Amino acid sequence: ETWRVGQCGLGLCLVLVAFLAMSSIEETTLKDMSARDPSISPKAGYYSQTIIYGAFMICNLIAPPIVAILGCRWSMVVGSACYTIFMSQFLYLSNFTLYAGSALEGLGGGLMWTASGYYLALNSNEKTVGRNSSIFWMLSMTANIIGGIYLLIMFSVNDATEITESLTKILYGTFCGVALVGNVVFAFLRTNPKEVEMRDKKRASYFTELVGTFRLLFTWKMALLAVPYAYTGLHTSFWSAVYPTSLSFTSNFPLSSKIVLGMNNLAVGVGGAAGCLISIYIDRFVVKLGRYMVVSIGGLLNCFALLLIGLNLPIDAPFEQTTGHSIIPPSPWIAVLSGFLLGLVDSAFNTQLYAITSSIYQENAAQAMALFKFYHALLSTVSMFYGGLLILPGQLAILATLTVASALCFAFVEIPIRRKQRLELLDLSVGERDHIEDSDKNHD
Repeated sequence: ETWRVGQCGLGLCLVLVAFLAMSSIEETTLKDMSARDPSISPKAGYYSQTIIYGAFMICNLIAPPIVAILGCRWSMVVGSACYTIFMSQFLYLSNFTLYAGSALEGLGGGLMWTASGYYLALNSNEKTVGRNSSIFWMLSMTANIIGGIYLLIMFSVNDATEITESLTKILYGTFCGVALVGNVVFAFLRTNPKEVEMRDKKRASYFTELVGTFRLLFTWKMALLAVPYAYTGLHTSFWSAVYPTSLSFTSNFPLSSKIVLGMNNLAVGVGGAAGCLISIYIDRFVVKLGRYMVVSIGGLLNCFALLLIGLNLPIDAPFEQTTGHSIIPPSPWIAVLSGFLLGLVDSAFNTQLYAITSSIYQENAAQAMALFKFYHALLSTVSMFYGGLLILPGQLAILATLTVASALCFAFVEIPIRRKQRLELLDLSVGERDHIEDSDKNHD
């Protein structure tokens, strides 16, 4: 089971190497393209990401029955292939291919993430779910390290002050190739026998699976978990798109802003991988103390990172190339530290959310993972919509507010569950003691 989780994480890592590196430079790439081709909007990157996450959100509601029909493996193959197709259209870009490809990738993303989350749940139990979630997410976050190194090398070698047409073809050709390898890794995944057993046991129709998703939507636990689920979408869209774009548009760094962007991507990946390694090491303590403790610490670190970003960057950095003043002179090292913390926080929230979701919803894991990604995509869509419109302090304030709300809602879900488990263990212990006493009396 650990091998299956690792292979699934590797496939996801390869696809995300391409997608996350692409996301971090998409708005910059398209803004530079718009200077050469006026038919392309200067904010096309934000429009594209909005379409991606909007389609992603819609697909998550209908993904469980599709996963039930195709199975986890082929759902991941089909979903990840949509990412590859989207990367390839940048080689011959037009408005139609950009926005149609964005919609296709969003639909594929819903299928891939629902299937991969379900596959993780199938290959985990109560004891291994925390470790497996950390392994899964660490491999995913490694994508940022690889992508960051690649962008750093490419921007250094090409001394890039802008992303030219020839550099675009090199970058996106590489992204396309790496994503294609990820498609192949998914194609060789082994099917877990539990998946076949559960499919035979349920024999659910498309309609039944769909109704099950909507029924789960209105339970109290899901209503509370919706807040941290949605927060992960807001947070991901910020560190993967809005923040790198803001770094790229800030002209006051002592280094090239494109170099700072590459350093940031690397730092986010290192932070995410470090967070996952820490989660693997402390998982047995986390199970005893509560997963909400990890989420709460992550929330505090996130607020600190947002404060650093607010001090370090101009308020108009998300919109356009700027030489505007920030509270302190823009520092590439503070930018990199902020990126590291954003990655660390991302792993803290996601590993614990995957673990608690897999634990609570073992019987309907596909629907639960679909709703997880539905809420994730909902706030990502909203974030991308206002990403090119709202000044940076406003975006940071929204993130900070939702960080606190997410930590509280996570605790409200987990604490009653832990209390119930302790009472059940106590009742079991009392029952065993009474049974021993009765046996002793009968012996006497």
